[in-house]
Amino acid sequence: TRKMAVEPFEAVSAFVAQVEKKYAYVTDTAYTDGGLVGADRAGREQALHRLERVFLPDAGVTGAGEHGAIAAACGAIEELDLEGNPISEWQPLLDIAVQLPRLHWLGLNRLPLQPLDALPDTFGATLGGLRTLCLSRTGMAWEQLL
Repeated sequence: TRKMAVEPFEAVSAFVAQVEKKYAYVTDTAYTDGGLVGADRAGREQALHRLERVFLPDAGVTGAGEHGAIAAACGAIEELDLEGNPISEWQPLLDIAVQLPRLHWLGLNRLPLQPLDALPDTFGATLGGLRTLCLSRTGMAWEQLL
């Protein structure tokens, strides 16, 4: 039987690390002699601090990482999809969202969220600007959030 190596979540769990892994523009030095025309400009336009729509389904995100890192690296995010990540508590989601003041769409489908006994104190202030909150297959009842 052949065993596959599994990378631990700790190595890839921070939000910014996953955004960089998926969206960061990397200059390929192999093409510096007559590379793609406009590639540097396109890369600058894809800079993390300009990202408005970020989709990280099943990316292994478990939390926000270092305080303030999200706001500094990619604070312009307006739409964020974290579908299928192993986040089961609301606090890591609030820690991410509080650093995204322009956030208006949040996808949390298929997150194994624990039921809430009461809303966290910062819930309304942090997520109050949302126009869309997707919670399919989370086990959450709307009554818990209203």
